[in-house]
Amino acid sequence: MNGALSLLLSLSLGGSLLALLVLGLRLLLGRRLPSAFYYFAWLLVLLRLVLPLPGFIGSGAETEAVPSPVPSSQYSYSDSASTPRNVRVGDLPSAESAGVPAEYPDAGSIAASDQSSEALQPVTVPETERPRTLVPSLAAAREALFGFFGGLVKSPGFWLGLWAAGMLLNLAWQLGGYLRFSLILGRSLYPATASELRQFRESGAPRRLRLRRSPAIGSPILMGPLRPVLVLPEREYTREMLGNIFLHELTHYRRGDLILKWFALMVTALHWFNPIVHIARRELDRACEMSCDERRLRRKDSSGRRTYGETLLSLADSSSLSRHLVATSFATEKRNLRERLEQIMKYKPMSRAGLALLLTATLLLCGCAGALGPGGQESETPADAVESAAPEAAASPSPVPTPEPRSVTVSTVDELLSAIAPNTTVTLKEGVYDLSQASDYGVAHEEGYYSWVDSFDGPELVISRLSGLSLVGEGDVTISAVPRYADVLSFSSCTEICLAGLTLGHTEELGQ
Repeated sequence: MNGALSLLLSLSLGGSLLALLVLGLRLLLGRRLPSAFYYFAWLLVLLRLVLPLPGFIGSGAETEAVPSPVPSSQYSYSDSASTPRNVRVGDLPSAESAGVPAEYPDAGSIAASDQSSEALQPVTVPETERPRTLVPSLAAAREALFGFFGGLVKSPGFWLGLWAAGMLLNLAWQLGGYLRFSLILGRSLYPATASELRQFRESGAPRRLRLRRSPAIGSPILMGPLRPVLVLPEREYTREMLGNIFLHELTHYRRGDLILKWFALMVTALHWFNPIVHIARRELDRACEMSCDERRLRRKDSSGRRTYGETLLSLADSSSLSRHLVATSFATEKRNLRERLEQIMKYKPMSRAGLALLLTATLLLCGCAGALGPGGQESETPADAVESAAPEAAASPSPVPTPEPRSVTVSTVDELLSAIAPNTTVTLKEGVYDLSQASDYGVAHEEGYYSWVDSFDGPELVISRLSGLSLVGEGDVTISAVPRYADVLSFSSCTEICLAGLTLGHTEELGQ
């Protein structure tokens, strides 16, 4: 979900920067570049808004925090049901409750047993009481309300839902207005005259393109992506006027401008939240008409250009067309005709210098279009994930890669220690595993996955730098440690540790 939002925002940012570049070229160079350049430049902007090609802008891919190394296992232990406390595996009741002499006030040993000097005392994990539910005060309710809205604003799902709702509303508004205009226009259509239809076909119009008249419009329009129709307003026309209208609208038809305008509508709905995208669509419509005029003027002399301009003025519509209308119009409202008429009067064929400028601008635009795409930046481990690791993990080497899963069955302490490895399930056969009987008991290892660390009164077994270790007892399995201050099992920089079917405790010394 985060990736989709990040991709959408990076596409919108890249397309906006490219649109600003096109606007800058238009303000700087103006008519030194042909109108067709600006038309296809805006099409390139629309493509940049939907195509996630590689570039320099990061897509904001989500970085996953590395799991914090698991320190020594924590369990809840209590001397009584009302005073729970947290101790690690191997911690024992206080010295006072166990009857230990005062010179060992913090001893972790168990009180002596008259029955056996080798008895083991397992750690009991009692259930803690359920915390009471208090009626929140007004301040707490306010904080909860602010926390709810704060979490809502920070939720990617909220923003994704808001974007989807805006896109659907924008599409419904655009398509609803288009359908409403189409229904009104469809009721007013009637066939063109025989002479108009004959000249229309002589101009090269295909059979699937229909010619109709309507009193509901003030300027000729071409609309309908599936069943295209050229609609003429109800008025008298000369043969020159019809020729200019037909050639202009047929140019739109052959270039596929209707399909491109529908594509622009979809892109605008996708990026409805970005005002620059709406500006780009408006500039695309403007450049579409000017580039079509420019293409027709190439084949006309000064007299033909003057007639073309007069036709444009005579058909100018004083009322603007609906913004929902996805169509091409021969003559827009009069306040937008000035630029088109200036182009007609000052039109000149492109020189060599103009061609060189055009090629330079095209290369610049295409290069920026590729460079402004969402890049595939590699995710980095956030710093807070490292800081949240256990203190002992910060000082230890990073875990090594885990091998393929394996299973080992052991029956002695040495076999148990040699089987300790990443991604390993160790099954312990029934019996007592006295860690003090290990052949390397008390020896510190710089390599491997376990070592003996000096505790207050003896060596402590520390398992480190591995993941996926499971110790599973088969029957009555006991793991014992002699030193009273040492943990039975201690884990450092480890993840995914599983202990099952085991009794862990300390061997009682004689008289203790």
